[in-house]
Amino acid sequence: MLKFIFWILLLANAALLALNLGTLGTIVPDGREPQRSKRQIDPQRLTLLAGGAAAASAAIAPAAAPALVACTEIGNFPLAVASRFEAQTAALALGDRQSRRNLREISSYMVYIPSQGDQAGAQKKVEELRQRGVTNFFVMQDNSDLRWGISLGVFKTDATAQKLLAQLRQQGVLSARIGTRSVATSKVVFQIRDLDPASAAALDRIAADFPEQQLRSCE
Repeated sequence: MLKFIFWILLLANAALLALNLGTLGTIVPDGREPQRSKRQIDPQRLTLLAGGAAAASAAIAPAAAPALVACTEIGNFPLAVASRFEAQTAALALGDRQSRRNLREISSYMVYIPSQGDQAGAQKKVEELRQRGVTNFFVMQDNSDLRWGISLGVFKTDATAQKLLAQLRQQGVLSARIGTRSVATSKVVFQIRDLDPASAAALDRIAADFPEQQLRSCE
């Protein structure tokens, strides 16, 4: 009986020692690394992700919204041609996203001194001009932003206005500048806003029928 107990204890100690040394790992799986990873199917094909990266990869990315063309302008159409353009764009159902306006063109160039605030200020500036040898001027008294300013000349071309401005600079009149006056014409400009890609492509095809006009960004 004592011999039987002795051999039982000896076998138990041997088994415990073998387990601690890992020699029994192929028989009794212990769930520890690296033995467990070696038992996986194709472990070399696995990629470990950090928690944040895994969550991001699992999320479904929202579809990007198509970019809209903020504002496109085309013109300058004569009235008859403008009507034909409008007829073709009607199929796009643009509604209030399409608008039209009459083109304004520069009619003249004015060399002037800005408003002096009141009549007394204008009169003081007139005296300064006379002292510098300037005699051709006109004090503006209309109800506009130029009231009590001084007009020094109105011209049809920018080049002529620039010539007078250079002469006034030589006379010491440094406050003079050039402004423009414009008038409405019979030509029409169209502005079209918030175009999706499909409508923008359709507008390009329509514009191709009017080669004398060019699409451009709104100013």
